[in-house]
Formats: sequence, structure tokens, C-alpha cells
Amino acid sequence: MRRGRVEELVASAVPSAVFVAVTTWSGLVVGVLVAAATALLLTVLATLTGRSVVRVASGLVGIGVTAAIAWSTGSDAGIFLPDIWWSLGAGVALLGSVAIGFPLVGVLWSVARREPMAWRGDRPSRRAMTTATLACAAMFGARFTVQGELLDAHELGRLATVKIAMGLPLTLAALGVVAWAIRTAERRRRSAWRS
Repeated sequence: MRRGRVEELVASAVPSAVFVAVTTWSGLVVGVLVAAATALLLTVLATLTGRSVVRVASGLVGIGVTAAIAWSTGSDAGIFLPDIWWSLGAGVALLGSVAIGFPLVGVLWSVARREPMAWRGDRPSRRAMTTATLACAAMFGARFTVQGELLDAHELGRLATVKIAMGLPLTLAALGVVAWAIRTAERRRRSAWRS
């Protein structure tokens, strides 16, 4: 992954991390205000340095949705619900795609390239895409399990810390496996598929 994309990914995660941390210790209104100010600052910095502001803006939209859910549930614990349920849904979808023989990482790679799914006919490529899809499913499964248990125990301080600790590091690890799978399939495509 190129350095600019990693910086954008980190920049998109910062407002959410600030939102969770501040809300956990200072309440929902303060959390929203501080996260919005952080996102605004990152947007200005991105604009001044010629970087894309799309990721930061999408992170701000996510904060708005999360804040609305927390407000409607009447509990600051509601800030964690969207991410926990998203993790469950994404993990189930990823596992389901493996079970039916269309690993989602490979499918999305083919769709992004606007190419047929020829990788499915090559055993090493298919295995790589399956491994990458399972790695992503494991990441979401770990998030759902650990964060769900902490939410049930009403340990919001620990939950905020764990959410931040499991966010970007696990995402980067899963993306590393995805990059390996794509490189594997690309190498196989260039050599074996043409034979």
C-alpha cells in the first residue's frame, strides 16, 4: 500500500478514535464537538497538502450516524453499537462467501478490475483469495466478540481502549493478507493462466 493511502487511512481513523475516547470520558455532546473539530482540522490539512478529503469526510458521516444512534438509545454506550453490529454482519458475509465458493476478496478484486473471475479456476489463486477472505472474517469476528463482551459488561473505558487498539492495527494486518492474495493471483494470472 502506498504511503499516501496509509496516511489517508490513518487520517480517517483519527476523528473516530477521538470521538470514542472523548465520549467515553466526557459525554456524547463533547465527543461529537471534539471529533468534528478534529475532522475539520484534518480536512484543512488535507486540502493544504493536496490530499483527498473524502476519507476524513466519510469518517465524519460515520460519527454523525453513531452519535444519532447513541442519542436515540439514550446511552453513551450506543456509540459502540454500529461498529459491533457491522463487525458481525461483515464477518458473516465474508464467511458465507467462502462457504459458497466465491470468496468476497476475490469477487471484489474481479469487480474492481472489471474482469471475469478466472482466479476461481486456479487452485493457488483461489486458496489465496479464500485465505484473505478468512483473515478479514477473523478480524471482524475478533472485534465483534471482544467488543460485544466488554459492552455487555458495561466496561466502557476498556471498550473504548480496545476499540481503538483493534481498529487500525487489525485492519492493516488484514489488508496485508489481502495484498498478498492479490499479488499471488496476479503472478499466477501472468504465468499459469496464459499457458
